[in-house]
Amino acid sequence: MRSLSLALCALALPLVCRAQGHPQWLPTLVDGGAPDCPDHPGVRQIRSETAVYKGNSVFISRESRRDPRGCHYAARLQAERSGTTHKFALPDAGKQSFSVVDFSPDGSRLLLASNPSDERDSGHVEVTTMPLYSGATHWESTWDLFGWKNCDTTVEPQGFMPDGKVIVMARPSIVYGHGQPNCVSHETLYEVDLTSATSKVMPDSLRIKRYGVVTRGPEHTCKTDPDLVAECFVIRGRVRFYNGGPSPRIWKVGTNRMLEVVDEVLPGELDLRMNWNTDAFGNFDFCPFTRGKPGVMQLVCIESARNVTYKKRE
Repeated sequence: MRSLSLALCALALPLVCRAQGHPQWLPTLVDGGAPDCPDHPGVRQIRSETAVYKGNSVFISRESRRDPRGCHYAARLQAERSGTTHKFALPDAGKQSFSVVDFSPDGSRLLLASNPSDERDSGHVEVTTMPLYSGATHWESTWDLFGWKNCDTTVEPQGFMPDGKVIVMARPSIVYGHGQPNCVSHETLYEVDLTSATSKVMPDSLRIKRYGVVTRGPEHTCKTDPDLVAECFVIRGRVRFYNGGPSPRIWKVGTNRMLEVVDEVLPGELDLRMNWNTDAFGNFDFCPFTRGKPGVMQLVCIESARNVTYKKRE
């Protein structure tokens, strides 16, 4: 969820995380993996944030569908320019999530990253640069690009250089109890030429420019989800981020009831404006995935929000 990544950055510098003696780090523009499969027959759909640059807008649409044959996953990147829409299928949606890292400086390509769903393989990130006019992709394993073997690391693609080469950060593995030595001893930036499959270490002082901008929050098809246990309805409440998961929770005004938000999806402007230091008060259309029980947080999905005001916490 983009708002959570940016909230962590906000503790340091807006949109840029950089500690003394460490290279700059930027969050990806858009993230999206297939949602958990529903327990009942039907389709669950989530649309990522929308990013724009030079007249192009892109988002990732992903779904999970249960039928008598089992569960099926799909993910697509949708690009739009001047009223023309193109949809490009993304591979193995049930086994990995995808990110739109950024647009190229001229706006003609996207840097995409795929991340394995199993966190034990978190270093085995693949990247590709996709032309927006064709959607052609050739995924490259960062493991192969750097020639790593029998070691662990965490890989985070960062964006484009002005000449079109790609910037990737590698850091010691963040997976608890990983079983092999780290591939790198500290946070390291690499410039990668995907055409020649070569890379070189860049100085920590390198400044990375983010070209695209997120202009719209994600969407969750709450009202048609096959696992709802009751009709959707409106409550007056407060949304706040909490430690633990799911992080966004709703307090129902006038009660001591707390509601958990599934998939951490906050729709529209709510996603763009929320952070760890901000509360949102409003009327929320929410749909229940579990029935309310005393002493147990109810699991819900927010379909939409109206009459929202935002307040900074002391």
